[in-house]
Amino acid sequence: MDCIRCGKAMRKGNKDGVLVDLCANCGGLWLDAGELEALERKQAKDRGELVKQARKELAAEAQQVLTVVGMCPKCQAARLRQIVRRGVELDYCPHCEGLFFDDRELERVMKAAKDEAPAGFLESVLAFFRKPGG
Repeated sequence: MDCIRCGKAMRKGNKDGVLVDLCANCGGLWLDAGELEALERKQAKDRGELVKQARKELAAEAQQVLTVVGMCPKCQAARLRQIVRRGVELDYCPHCEGLFFDDRELERVMKAAKDEAPAGFLESVLAFFRKPGG
């Protein structure tokens, strides 16, 4: 898969037990659907699972004939859209639900998630007690 920012080939990597696509040239990072949530929840896969997943993804990517600028680098089925996640503007594929992070954007999103976690927990506790019969 090629990086949407600089066009260089991205490589598979292990980020806290989640398989990600990394661009060594510009620092871009691609997360498939559900991988951001797995990072936030610290749902790491073991090395064997990551290797199996990487092989499967590499085989699928080898079937892609070309990269079309502006289209999702993963599925090539939709144009990327801009979304804001925890105050950070990201590139999002509405078809495969993948996300592209420019250099250091993932760290900003993860920090924002960590910072809001206690408030989210408190809100869920308060919501429980606000329910009738709670």
